[in-house]
Amino acid sequence: MSVVVYSDDEELRYQLLGGALGVSRGEGLQVVCVTDENPEGCLEHGAEVVYHLKGEAGRVEELVGEFEKMAQESNAQLILVGSTKRGKEFAPALAERLNVGCLTDCVSLEVSDVVTVQRFTYGGSILARETCRGSPVVVTIPPRVFQAVETRPEGGRIIEVEVGKAESRVRLVERREKARGGQNLENAEIIVSVGRGLKAKEDLAMVEELAEALGGASIGCTRPVSADLGWLNEWVGISGKKVSPRLYIACGISGQVQHLSGIRDSKIVVSINKDESAIMNKSSDYVVVGDLYEVVPALVKALKAA
Repeated sequence: MSVVVYSDDEELRYQLLGGALGVSRGEGLQVVCVTDENPEGCLEHGAEVVYHLKGEAGRVEELVGEFEKMAQESNAQLILVGSTKRGKEFAPALAERLNVGCLTDCVSLEVSDVVTVQRFTYGGSILARETCRGSPVVVTIPPRVFQAVETRPEGGRIIEVEVGKAESRVRLVERREKARGGQNLENAEIIVSVGRGLKAKEDLAMVEELAEALGGASIGCTRPVSADLGWLNEWVGISGKKVSPRLYIACGISGQVQHLSGIRDSKIVVSINKDESAIMNKSSDYVVVGDLYEVVPALVKALKAA
């Protein structure tokens, strides 16, 4: 019996292998990894068997077909999938093919006779505990739930798998280049985020100046600023990016629960808000009560003078 790991993101793949090692010790499960890149790296992070995909593994259709065979061959009891854009497409497709349950965006995992997870529901306002019976169970995991562990098991082996082209039921109509932002928010050490307290898109220049003064911090925002106003490409929150920086500065953010759930793993949270009773203030380590149009330039000036 085995726990099988798959993620198209290398760092997240190693984190999932760390989680797989944790659950396998008590249950006697073999740790198996499926990847199309760097199979040696998977062995170095705890995988006992690595299926190295070659050929036509670029589409979910091909991946699901091969994964079904590998899951059966390794007698998979648990399948951990990285919660990336590709993972979110792949996991339910695999669960449907195997006719098993799929638990998504889980932040904790326990394995015994059943698989029990915790994940946020109702827009991030509730941490639900859910159990899935039967096997295998497909579980998607976001970044930084587990820690990568560098350990190479004895007798680890790599199995080369040639993936053939599968007939696609999806017709590609058009391909568009996505506008790219700066640093990956999920990996950022310092984030300056803006909410509806920012009055105009042009005022982002002031926030960018603060980010630069902080040594090149990443810039995030709330969902309305991105999805409704279109000022930035990605937002922080339960439906956006979940972040865990050393420092998170919230500028003019009210603090809705959906946003707070996305920053719950931040080490230090600073709120700049003229509304003293804002929920964001109550959820922050440090609070500056004042107009961000006065506070942010003052911070920039102080940082440049330091």
